[in-house]
Amino acid sequence: MALLPKSLPSLRHLSLTHFMDPTDGTQFPSCPVLEKVEMWAHCKPYPSVWGKNLARVTTLSFGNYSYWAHWDTDTLSLFPALRDLTLVTTDSAQARMSYNPKPTPPFQHLQTLRVRGELPPELLTRLVAPALEALHIEADDTGQTSTAVLRDSFSCLCLHLYALLPEPVTRTEPQWATNFSSFVQKCTKIKTLFVSKWMEEECMILLDGSNVVLHVL
Repeated sequence: MALLPKSLPSLRHLSLTHFMDPTDGTQFPSCPVLEKVEMWAHCKPYPSVWGKNLARVTTLSFGNYSYWAHWDTDTLSLFPALRDLTLVTTDSAQARMSYNPKPTPPFQHLQTLRVRGELPPELLTRLVAPALEALHIEADDTGQTSTAVLRDSFSCLCLHLYALLPEPVTRTEPQWATNFSSFVQKCTKIKTLFVSKWMEEECMILLDGSNVVLHVL
């Protein structure tokens, strides 16, 4: 940190991996146009380090391997202006949090949410996005998704749902159709549903008689 200037006036994109916020009173350089941040396995946050930098960020990609710490919701709370948020777990088989975290303040401006891999239910239960327009359900490299977790732990009012999932999901999640159907039924404001070709038959049955427009890609 001591090697950095006091200001980075042109910095728009910041990527941090295994970053530990300093506790010695050091402050990150001022980044007045910072708009996109990637944080991977970020350690406990110290808000004073960041000043107003993160409060202006509109796009965030945030993830862990399998273990999510309780302070991850504290970190997410540092980004009140988000419009695009991606949450990622790469080793989804044992995704968990250390213990119940504090609630995350509502993301009032969030329009797009991507959920990749299986996220801890404690995280999604506490995530509130009243202006959400598009939700993307994505699989990790093993074909694991958060479909079951979303069904049980997330109240979604999105308009557009994207579930372009790979076919191996049928092996990693044998109950995918039941879980997915239950979740779609929770999305009471949904207008369009985008799915992969192999999901078409199940989704046509699910949407029979509804006004939701199905797109098969």
